[in-house]
Amino acid sequence: MEKILLPTIIKLRGQCKGNISTQLERTEYKALYRLSEKDYCECFQIRVAKEKIFQNGKIIKTANFKEIYPKDESFGIWAWSGKEYKIRMIYEALADH
Repeated sequence: MEKILLPTIIKLRGQCKGNISTQLERTEYKALYRLSEKDYCECFQIRVAKEKIFQNGKIIKTANFKEIYPKDESFGIWAWSGKEYKIRMIYEALADH
């Protein structure tokens, strides 16, 4: 069984489609990313889910676990976005366990 980590650079989908998110900091439990928009960041708690692959027209779960980037509906619950100074304060306050 393998744990697949989030990439350091992510091309976003959803409401931020077209933006690039670059990892600034992370621990085992939280991550901080900067969007390609100037002075705009996201932080979130690291979440893990079973990896899914598309094979023979079906979605199949593998034995691997994969860190997941928050979806639009995750923001305000376990992910936050906004100006960098505010998001850094939230990131620092997130528990590291």
